[in-house]
Amino acid sequence: MLTTLRQTLPAVGSSLNCLTQKIYLLTWKTHQLKFQCIKILYLLRPKHFWERFQVSQKLHLAGLSDHVTAFTSDSVVHMQIQQTELTVQHIIPSCVVAWFNALDGSDEAMVCVICSHAYRPTKRSRTTFKYGVWHEPEEFLQKALGVSHPIDQDSFLHQITKDAIIHVVGTCPTKLAKDRLSSVFHIKKLSTDLNPQEKELKSNLHPDVSRCVGSKNILLFEKLLQQLNYWDMAVVDLLKFGVPLVGLQEPPSGYQQLMVPASMTEEELMASAKWRRDSIMQTARPISKLEEDALLEATASEVEKGFLQGPYSESEMSVLSEGCRVLTLAFSALLDLLGWDHAKEGDKALNFAPAFDLLGVTFDLTSMSMGTLTVKNKTSRIDKLCEMLDQVARDKCISAAKASELQGLINFAVSFYLGRSMRHLVSAFMPFADKLRGANPGELENLCLYAKTMLLEQRPRVHSVLNEGRPIVVFTDGAWESGTATAGAVLIDGDVRLALKLDVPQDLVNHWLACAGDQIISQVELWGLVLLKWSRREHFHNRRVIEWIDNESARVSAIKASSNSPTMRALSRLMADVDLCWPSLSWTERVCSYSNPADLPSRDRLKEAMQRYNLEDGGTVQTPTVLVNALLQLCKSPYMLLTITGEKH
Repeated sequence: MLTTLRQTLPAVGSSLNCLTQKIYLLTWKTHQLKFQCIKILYLLRPKHFWERFQVSQKLHLAGLSDHVTAFTSDSVVHMQIQQTELTVQHIIPSCVVAWFNALDGSDEAMVCVICSHAYRPTKRSRTTFKYGVWHEPEEFLQKALGVSHPIDQDSFLHQITKDAIIHVVGTCPTKLAKDRLSSVFHIKKLSTDLNPQEKELKSNLHPDVSRCVGSKNILLFEKLLQQLNYWDMAVVDLLKFGVPLVGLQEPPSGYQQLMVPASMTEEELMASAKWRRDSIMQTARPISKLEEDALLEATASEVEKGFLQGPYSESEMSVLSEGCRVLTLAFSALLDLLGWDHAKEGDKALNFAPAFDLLGVTFDLTSMSMGTLTVKNKTSRIDKLCEMLDQVARDKCISAAKASELQGLINFAVSFYLGRSMRHLVSAFMPFADKLRGANPGELENLCLYAKTMLLEQRPRVHSVLNEGRPIVVFTDGAWESGTATAGAVLIDGDVRLALKLDVPQDLVNHWLACAGDQIISQVELWGLVLLKWSRREHFHNRRVIEWIDNESARVSAIKASSNSPTMRALSRLMADVDLCWPSLSWTERVCSYSNPADLPSRDRLKEAMQRYNLEDGGTVQTPTVLVNALLQLCKSPYMLLTITGEKH
C-alpha cells in the first residue's frame, strides 16, 4: 500500500516513513477525474483542550482554510467540506501532508481521505458532513435515558401556535371574549378605511385573477400580515397578480431552496406542446362509465363554485392555452371581513360537542377532565374501505388507480396517533396492480380479507397525559457467528433495569437459511425486537417506548412494517398483529453497534452486562411454539388470517 502511495503522491513520499503508524485508511482514486468534493474524516479524542487548540491552529496555518473549516468541541471535530471542482492532484498532496503533520503528538487518531465519485449534478448536493467518535455503551445508555419520546415534544408546533394555546388556556374567558371582540372592531375599521383602495385595486386586476379573488379583501389581508411581521409578504402578490404557471419564480426566503435544472426552455416547451398533448391523449387509458360520471360530477361542482371554467372542447383548450356558536363568531367575522368563504351551516359547521369528526378521525373529549383523549377512525371511513375491499375481492383483480386510492385511504387511517397496526398494508396493494403477483388471485383475496379484518378489529387509541413519565427504553441486538444465532436485550423502565437473553429457535434459523441464504443477521436482529415486544406486550400496552437497534435493515422494516424479503415481511406482520391487540406508542431509532449495550447479552455475556450497566438478571425469554409456527406460515402466505397465538381464524 505504501509503495502505491509513494508513486501516486510524490509530494508526500518523504513523509510516509514517519507516518506509517498514523495511517488507518487512505482510499485513493484516479487523480485525472474531477470530483464533487473531497471528504476528509478526522476523528480525534485528545485528552486536553490545549491539544485540540493546537490541532485546529495547525490546520489553518497549513493553508486549508479555503477548503476546510474546523470546529472543535469536547470530543468531536466537525469539518465543513466546501464543494470543489479542483482536480485531485491540486488538493490531495497538500491536504495529506497538513493532516498528517497535525496528528503529531496525538494518541488516539484516525485519518480517512475519501474521494467521492466523479462530479454529477444532483438534486441535493451535500456540503456539510459531521463526523465524531462513538460513545462508549455506558455513555450512550445514559444519554438514551434522557431522551424524550417524540410524542411528548412540542418542537413540531410553531411558536405562534404555542403562544396562542398558552394565551387561551391562561386567560379568563370573559377577558378573552372582550379581546376578540375588540380585535374584530379594529379589523372592521381597517376594512372600511382600505375600501376605496381595494376598489381601485380590483378595477385593475386581470379578468382571470379578478374572477378568483374578487370577493377577497386583499389589502386588509396585506395590512394584517404587516402588523404580524409576517416573513413572506410575497404571498400577497400572488393574490394581486395571480400565480404564474411558467417561468422562474423567486423562492420564498423562509424555505430551503431546491433548484432543479430545467430540461428545456420555455420556448421549446411551447413549440412541442401540441405534440406532447397528442401523445398524452393517446396514452390515456379508457375509463368506465361509472368513473366518467363521478369525474363529471366532481368537475361540475368545481365549476359551480367558480374554481373552474368550462366545459371546453379539446380545440378550445388549444386556443385558450395561448392566450358553542358564540365562541366562533369572532373567527367567522374575521373571515367575512377578509372575504373568505367558509361553512356557516351544514355538516361542516357543527355545534360544539364532546365527540366530533375531523379529517376522517373521531375525537372523543368526554374524559378530557380525567386527562384522556380517545381517537379512532371515523365509522364512515371504515365502511368505505371495507366496501372497496369487498369489491376488489369479488373482482379478483385491482387497477393501479384503485390500488393508489386504497393505499391513500389506508395511509390516512394509520397515522402515528392511531397506531401502526396496519402500516404494513399501505404498500401491499400496488404490487398486484403491477401484476407482480397476478398469477395468484387467491393471495389478493387473502389480502382484502385480512385488511378488512384489521380495520374492523382496530381499537380506539386512548392517549393520557397521566402517562407522560419517562418512556420505556429498549435496546436489542443479535449475533450470527459460526452458524449460531443469539440475541439479547436491555430494558429500562424507571427503577426496572433488566438484561435479557432472547431465545432464537433453531427451526427459525433453518427456515431463514433456506429462504434468505447464508447471511441472516437482519432476521436475527429483527426477531430479537419481535420476541421482546411479544413477551412484554402487556407491559408495553399504551406506553411510550423508544426502541434502539443497530441493524439498519431491521430498523427500517420495523418502522415501515414491511419488507421485500418474505422472512422480514413475516416478522413485520407479526409485530403489526401484536400492536393491534396491545398497542403502544413505539419509536424506533438507530444505535451504532459499538455503542449498543445489548451487545453483551446477545453474546451470552449477561453477567458482564449486569455489572457494567447496573442491570438485573431478566433471564432468558423463551419462544412459544405458536409464535414459530405463525412465522413459518406467514412467510408462505403473508396475508393469512391468524390470531395472535398463531391459530387460523
